[in-house]
Amino acid sequence: MDPATLLRTVKLIAVPLPFFLGGYSFAFSQNAVPGVLDFPANFSTPVFKHVFQAGGLVVAPGGILSAAASAYLAYALPRQRSIWGMAAVVSVLPLVWTGLVMSPGINRLIAISGDTRMQEKATANLEHRQLLSTWIMQNYVRAALYFVAGVAALRATVVRLSRLEEEIKSTAPGSIVLVQTCDTQSDDDVKRLADATKAKFGRLDAVVANAGIISKYLEGSDGNKRLPVGVVEDSDFDRVINTNFMGSYRVAKHFVPQLLETTDGPQAFVCITSLAALTSSSDLTPIAYNLSKIGNNRMVQHIHNDHKKDGVQAFAVHPGAVLTPQTEMHHTTQLGVGWTELLTDDVKLCGGFLTWLTREKREWLSGRYLSAAWDVDELTAMRVEIVEGDKLVMRMVV
Repeated sequence: MDPATLLRTVKLIAVPLPFFLGGYSFAFSQNAVPGVLDFPANFSTPVFKHVFQAGGLVVAPGGILSAAASAYLAYALPRQRSIWGMAAVVSVLPLVWTGLVMSPGINRLIAISGDTRMQEKATANLEHRQLLSTWIMQNYVRAALYFVAGVAALRATVVRLSRLEEEIKSTAPGSIVLVQTCDTQSDDDVKRLADATKAKFGRLDAVVANAGIISKYLEGSDGNKRLPVGVVEDSDFDRVINTNFMGSYRVAKHFVPQLLETTDGPQAFVCITSLAALTSSSDLTPIAYNLSKIGNNRMVQHIHNDHKKDGVQAFAVHPGAVLTPQTEMHHTTQLGVGWTELLTDDVKLCGGFLTWLTREKREWLSGRYLSAAWDVDELTAMRVEIVEGDKLVMRMVV
């Protein structure tokens, strides 16, 4: 199973399963067990034993699976590690609660269910009724813990997008915002986003293929984290290429057709690339990342050449050297504090540059590599030189 499919599958387990377990537990406390409270012990305790044992076949494995799914997501998604970690811990708590708090009463009820004399005594002093009432309340707590785990898992999937939507609307009041999770490793996900975009807005003026990752850190002989060097060490190659290059291809595949239809707009396709695309060594950044980005540059040239007759513009844009959640650990790698000195650009820089770039048609820059760190006035002043020299494009000089 490829990483993208695995993540989607695990999320399909981690989010709904705690809610199911919570509802399952709640139903027994609310409906099933209260229905036998007023019956004699020789009837109610065997029924409870059957209910408990049948439920255990669902709740115990389900709780373990829920915790394992959330724990995996905490490992696989570092930026959401704390909230998925919380979901994993809370998914385990019902099992702990059952073992430490509920077990004495459960064991007593099961013992009564198999002994006629104990049943007669319990019926006389209503011990079974008190035990069942206590179990009902304790099981409500167990259900609540599962619901908390479910809410944590659900929050992990929506909170970042909701917060981003609020920030956009506060910055630009009146903006219409479409919020939708999309895994660019999935062709179906990207198509769904493209379809939703067309349905909500009716047109597309500009699209930015921004999703990107870097190979996972390795642990060096000194115990410090470092980035892989060369093809032998870069075991994360497939995932990086599938996200950075193939992901951008999928965005182009499903969104360029909409750009072709919007002939009265800028028709701009922007692919976020990197200065690393121009390197031929993986001492600084891993080979998978470098190759994915030079592939992005060449794809932009293809889109430009194939669709310029239709008015579509395509740009490969380096966003600057920015400190982000993905790069914040780079200073611990082999380059050390050198990364701190490199990652100095403002995270908002690229957004400002793209606003300028896509505000109007700039055919003379289409098909070219650009950097958000460049002064746009100086860039414009070099227009003739760039066009006549066919500069800022990928080619071999012989």
